Amino acid sequence: MSIWVWLLVLVLVVVIGSLLWYLHSGGTIRSIIGKIGGDCCGGDCCGGVEDWEGAHEETYGALDDDAPAPKRQARKVQKYGDAVKFPVSDEKSLELIESGKKTIEVRPGRPSYRALKRGSKVVYVTRDNDKGVEKMVVAVREYPSFEALLKAEPLDKVLPGEKSVATALERIRGYYSGLAAKGVDIDKLQKDLGVLAIEVK
Repeated sequence: MSIWVWLLVLVLVVVIGSLLWYLHSGGTIRSIIGKIGGDCCGGDCCGGVEDWEGAHEETYGALDDDAPAPKRQARKVQKYGDAVKFPVSDEKSLELIESGKKTIEVRPGRPSYRALKRGSKVVYVTRDNDKGVEKMVVAVREYPSFEALLKAEPLDKVLPGEKSVATALERIRGYYSGLAAKGVDIDKLQKDLGVLAIEVK
């Protein structure tokens, strides 16, 4: 075989290997086609949303609450279609949401969350098992900080059981401890992205 054939085989192996690695890491064929063709991909328009997110990606990377669920969860909750996924930390949190005791979700103002509106579907999924709870968005309200949100929204609907803004704020900031440990300034994060109160039913 000539050297050109060997080079072609090598290139094909590298390309196929990279494609398989990308798909194994959670990527999709649709997102690849979208990026190549300049079309909308992954549910967001590449020319707008991804550029906006890219402005903060170097600073924040993947926010803790945006971390992808395990692949087995993705297979189990695929019946929810294009509903925005809200990972939750444990089954207790999921029970509070399912029972209607917790109806207000606090999230940073990323484009995928800003796109939510009355009637949008969301699904809460635990990180460590296959359970999911579907809800519908009632309203989305924006605040400049977690503290401002907690002062304006009913605490028992944001964090059932919390009695004061101070303890609720400490708890919410704790959810972002992973980012803080990486040197991310949580106050700057709030300033850059804003904070959303997403009310569901």
